[in-house]
Amino acid sequence: MCTSFTLHAKDESYMLSRTMDFSIEMAKTVTYIPQNFHLIHDYSSSEMYQTKYAYVGMGALEDHCNIVFDGINEQGLTAATLYFVNYANYADPQTVTTAVKVAPDMVVGYTLGNYASVNEVKTAFEQNQIQIVDEKNPTLGITPPLHYIFMDKTGATIVVEV
Repeated sequence: MCTSFTLHAKDESYMLSRTMDFSIEMAKTVTYIPQNFHLIHDYSSSEMYQTKYAYVGMGALEDHCNIVFDGINEQGLTAATLYFVNYANYADPQTVTTAVKVAPDMVVGYTLGNYASVNEVKTAFEQNQIQIVDEKNPTLGITPPLHYIFMDKTGATIVVEV
């Protein structure tokens, strides 16, 4: 189980931190994604999106597939992936028609590349603009059981559990 916490410093800045308690070693590489970069958001299609915001995080980038576990974008939105074994439950990709389908391990990269604030992330999930779908990570051979925490530069925070 991963844990996370937020800090409000005396200088009025905010920080998001967390533990990484995955059973395999992950997120060993610092990854930078610039504005207007093209990436995929799921494994079952070749559809790409273009990032609106640049971001940096810990993860990997291969063949326009960005897996980021923790990161921050140029607008001050931070995000972290948390392990959620036995609780994560995702939509069947075949049934999603109106939202952008995002694989569980691509949620952090997708949100950092597209949203500037917690309010925007919250709206995207509430209005079903984003749908996390049940897709296996090809390297792991499983659908990773995850949930997420987001915090912006105002200190606003949201946890997304599916």
